[in-house]
Amino acid sequence: MIVFLRFLLSWTLWAEDSGTPLGPNLPVEPPVTQKAVGARAEPTQPVEPSLTRKAVGAPAAEALGATPSSTVASVSSLSDLIQQVLERNPEIHAARARWKAVIERYPQAVALPDPMVSYEYSLEEPVEIRFGQEFPYPGRRRLEGDLVSKEVEMARLEHEMAVRDAIARLKSSWYGRMHLASAIEVNRQSQDFLTRMVGLASARYALDKTMPADVLMLQARLAELSYDLTAMLEMDAAERAKMNTLMNRSPEADLPGPPFMTSPEVSLDLDRLYQAAVEGRQEIRLARIGVEKAETNIQRARILNKPTFTGELAYMRAEMDDPGFMVGVSVPLWGTRNRARLSEAQHERDAAALGVRALENETMSELKDVYVRWMNANRRRRTFEQQVIPKAEAAMEMARTWYREGQGNLTEFTTALEMWLKASLELHRAVEEIHKSLVLLEQIIGGRLPVSEPPPAGSDPAAPKPQGPGPSQESASPNP
Repeated sequence: MIVFLRFLLSWTLWAEDSGTPLGPNLPVEPPVTQKAVGARAEPTQPVEPSLTRKAVGAPAAEALGATPSSTVASVSSLSDLIQQVLERNPEIHAARARWKAVIERYPQAVALPDPMVSYEYSLEEPVEIRFGQEFPYPGRRRLEGDLVSKEVEMARLEHEMAVRDAIARLKSSWYGRMHLASAIEVNRQSQDFLTRMVGLASARYALDKTMPADVLMLQARLAELSYDLTAMLEMDAAERAKMNTLMNRSPEADLPGPPFMTSPEVSLDLDRLYQAAVEGRQEIRLARIGVEKAETNIQRARILNKPTFTGELAYMRAEMDDPGFMVGVSVPLWGTRNRARLSEAQHERDAAALGVRALENETMSELKDVYVRWMNANRRRRTFEQQVIPKAEAAMEMARTWYREGQGNLTEFTTALEMWLKASLELHRAVEEIHKSLVLLEQIIGGRLPVSEPPPAGSDPAAPKPQGPGPSQESASPNP
């Protein structure tokens, strides 16, 4: 009987090893390439991944544009900030810990059930010792391990999503601060120019050449610009707080200001974006693994309808008593329950497959919406840069010349200045929208954008740095 028990155990282990190797199909330390984030990982040997900072952070960071850095004190660019987020963000570290936790489920899933040892003693009966072991149907432990392997891959993708979303939020705040820096510069230049015009109007008022209402109107506009400047500085502080909290720092910690905003030279093809999103978006890849997991669960449901074996060795302490042996087998008698278990798994597989398709449709719709916003922002930028702002500057110069020559009034000049100010701010809003749309597109496709060939030189010039009103400030001296 002992020989039979050994045979049963060996047969069970052989049946497990004859299919998928025991050990999860886990990813080894992923390479620092776009493929690590933007495409499905290739199968690897069943080796537990090297869960180092590089393994779980660098691939997603590289795919979204990060480069190494050292300390917070050395932060001076967007790539430095991205590296700090990877090293310090608690959401990323929490996702990494959940990934590691799921890996620990594998040895639990493939292990045999714990054996049972019983000891019976009474004054009237001899001592009896029993040792029993349950053996699942061959192949069941392998399938349990396969299910955990799918969960490990899903946890890895969830960590990748945490990295992706944290970087996207950081970039959004960074470009928001870039827009505010440009708008603040435009505001300050406008205030400086209006202050000079107030001096000019006051001098003309002393000579009875300007109405008091003109001076009051300029002073009122200066007050409005001062309010707008305070509001923009507060908005910049709010964006800085978002960036600091992403790096697990105090919201009030100091951060260097971003450079003035310029328009990126990017050419995108919508069809390539669709393909990249369907193939690389982490949510879609996660749903596809869910389908694979559901398929494995169908196989598991079939094996659960198979018998389970039990072997038991009993020894009674009495003279001339030999050890006793018992072999048991469960009988999957209740067909209704067994069929329902299999049907449930098949319905879950169908739901998972339909969920993938629904997610693909949702992704393409969302991608189209952001792509249209990016196109409109580029069109709006070109319109204001090439047409509206030059005409507003010309109108402002003309109104100021007429005013100096006594042929116009401050209302005409103030109207032209207001047009220039609004056009300048709208230009910077359009450039901000371009940057943020590109960030959203990266987030949707789950990696770097498939950039096409850049447009011809001069066909789509970048937005200029903020400049003051067209005419030189010196010509607005208080001397009439």
